[in-house]
Amino acid sequence: PSILIGAILLFYLLMLMTGTSVDEAIQHGFLLGDTLRELHWQPLHLRSLLVADWSAILGQMGNIAIILILSAIALLMNVSALELARGLDVNLNHELQTAGYANILSGLFGGMVGYHALNASALSARLGARSRFVGIIAGVLCLVVLFAGTSLLVYFPKLILGGLLLFLGMDFLYDWVVMGWSKLNPLDYFVVILILVVIATTGYLAGVAVGLAVMIILFVINYSRVEVVRHAVSGAELSSNVERCERKRQVLKGFGEQTCILQLQGFIFFGTSDKLLEHIRARLSDTQRLPVRFITLDFRHVSGLDSSAVFSFVKCRQI
Repeated sequence: PSILIGAILLFYLLMLMTGTSVDEAIQHGFLLGDTLRELHWQPLHLRSLLVADWSAILGQMGNIAIILILSAIALLMNVSALELARGLDVNLNHELQTAGYANILSGLFGGMVGYHALNASALSARLGARSRFVGIIAGVLCLVVLFAGTSLLVYFPKLILGGLLLFLGMDFLYDWVVMGWSKLNPLDYFVVILILVVIATTGYLAGVAVGLAVMIILFVINYSRVEVVRHAVSGAELSSNVERCERKRQVLKGFGEQTCILQLQGFIFFGTSDKLLEHIRARLSDTQRLPVRFITLDFRHVSGLDSSAVFSFVKCRQI
């Protein structure tokens, strides 16, 4: 805060020393002046809804849906990042509900979609301002500008805002690009650089979309490497705890080597179901052992499965 206030005072001191007037500073683009018009908050009236071009609004439903989805995703990512940065335990459900209520109120009064601000929150935390009064003061200032208009911001130097944004951008680049080289594994670091390049060349939304797509692909690849078969044993090695007569025990023992028991684990989806099918095929084609007549699948340690796993079981039955 001292640097920001000192920079503003230094700016006006240089204006005074060079004899530059406020009007001249505005004309040369040193102050926000010309970039802001006298805007005041206009409450939403019923007649505004009646004269609205609803066909144009409905034509943007796809973009509106994307905004809602990305806002929810960005909220979760920002809250998770703040949770790590502050070392606090955050209730994501509570944060989602709070942001939802705030957006409903904002929408009713003509506001925009909003969620937790990672940059501003991280900045206040680094400055040592960790109290809730930071958010309250920021909200009060926004209300003052909302009702008093933007005339209060006319005399604010542009270079202060530009420097603040540059500081935040360089700080995040240092954390993720410079320090990330030693913190992240090569694949994750490549994703970070890819997102950075896409955002710089295309836009923020495209960078988020590409990042999500790449991480989903990497998740599928990494999870598919997990062995879905926890244990593979025969009926001779594993039997039930049911008491049977001697004759039945001898029958089961005789078919023990021809009974394949597969204890499965994890979530079975298209990335792992094919490996299960290949495991079964390999056992069926093993000529060094007795041919398999029975296959038992143990699902006790399986958390779930998708339709591709069901198709693999159908294929197995056909084989």
